Amino acid sequence: MAAKVRVKAKRWGSSLGFIIPNEVVKEQKIREGDELEIELQKVSNIEKLFGLAHGKRPAGLTTQKIKDELRAGWHD
Repeated sequence: MAAKVRVKAKRWGSSLGFIIPNEVVKEQKIREGDELEIELQKVSNIEKLFGLAHGKRPAGLTTQKIKDELRAGWHD
């Protein structure tokens, strides 16, 4: 079963790396040394990534609710 995850690239020495969320590690039973096949696609529209522009969200829609919605999409 494949997992779809959105991550942010971070500097790791002279390279870039990313973190696989613990929930996905557990679900996929990933262990150190496992070989993974990763398909990359850059998200170029920040509104597409977060769904709403900062400061323009409807009343009651908290940052936590937005993060929960994004996490729910990781397992599609």
